[in-house]
This record gives sequence, C-alpha cells and structure tokens, in this order.
Amino acid sequence: MLGTLQRSHQQRAALARRMADRKRAQDRHHLADHLDSRARDDEDDALPVRELMRSGFAGMAGGASEEQEAAGGNAEVESRRRG
Repeated sequence: MLGTLQRSHQQRAALARRMADRKRAQDRHHLADHLDSRARDDEDDALPVRELMRSGFAGMAGGASEEQEAAGGNAEVESRRRG
C-alpha cells in the first residue's frame, strides 16, 4: 500500500511537470510556475512514504506487503479483517 501511495505522488508530480512545460510553451509562465510548485509539493509528500518503506515500517506494522495483498494477504491480516 505504501508503494502505491508513493507511486501516486510521483505520477502526480510528473503530470504537473508535463503540464507546466506545456503552459510555459504557451507563454503562460505564471500558471507554469504554479504547476512546478505543485510538482515539488507532490515530490515532497512522497519523501516520508519512501522513508517509511526504506525503514521497513510496513513490515513492522504487521500489515501485508503489496505482494502478499496481491496474493490474498497473510493470515494475520485476514483474521483482523474478519474479526
């Protein structure tokens, strides 16, 4: 789940940068600057998520990894969902 969140922030940042490039090409520099700022914010938002993933926090929290979730989760997570 953390990986999905990180990818979402990265994709939003990339989209904002592409939009900024287009607006700059149209001489709409004020809007391009705003979009660049938004891209930086999205990249900044991804940093804590990346650090959590590097620290192994997802595994320490007792949750299933993305691979486990894709394969149906682990028994502990499933029992919490049912109970």
